Amino acid sequence: MIVNFTDLSIGEITTWNWQFGDGNSSDKQSPSHTYDSIGTYTVCLILDGPGGSDSLIYQDYINVDQLVNIDNNEMVVTNYKLFQNYPNPFNHTTKIKYSLAKTTYVDLKMYNSSGKIVKVIIDGEQLSGYHQVEWDAADMPRGIYFYKIITREFVDVKKCIN
Repeated sequence: MIVNFTDLSIGEITTWNWQFGDGNSSDKQSPSHTYDSIGTYTVCLILDGPGGSDSLIYQDYINVDQLVNIDNNEMVVTNYKLFQNYPNPFNHTTKIKYSLAKTTYVDLKMYNSSGKIVKVIIDGEQLSGYHQVEWDAADMPRGIYFYKIITREFVDVKKCIN
């Protein structure tokens, strides 16, 4: 995972020392860093200037829970994941993203708070990779809904608010 860091400190800064929490560091003001292992990382920034030093510590700031491999300029997904919809809460439409580690059957449905299926979004074979669908709930009453993904290897449920 590539993360772009930006220091917006004001005043005269002469040196930056970013510690990315994985043993790597940078002396640039706004570096990019690639995290290549799953984990949670604490980031530290030490600033030096004419007035002295200051440090900022961001405890458990970066959470890498999924990695992809780049092969022939294509992203290769290495695991299954259902992401939180966006926006949430939403007004009529929301986007749902998910990743598939391999080509598989996908069943993605929306349920109301009583557990009744209100919309079948996906019901069929899908290729591996990242996918995004949009749910248009303009004809649905306001409230709490749940979306559930079922594949041959993975099941997950998330809550969304219309």
